[in-house]
Amino acid sequence: MSERYLHGKPVTDEQIQAWADEAEAGYDPNKLRLARSALRDRFEREHCDCGEYNTETAQENEQQ
Repeated sequence: MSERYLHGKPVTDEQIQAWADEAEAGYDPNKLRLARSALRDRFEREHCDCGEYNTETAQENEQQ
């Protein structure tokens, strides 16, 4: 079997099985929504063209 990598690090069959078990058990949609929101805010902070984090834009995006 070929080796699998995530972010340049090997991933074991056991880790893949643990992820599959977690997915099959289901996710709390509220936790997923919060995680997605946090990732979007982080992306905006790191990739803003002006070099500054615009909190108003982030709050507007949160409401959409």
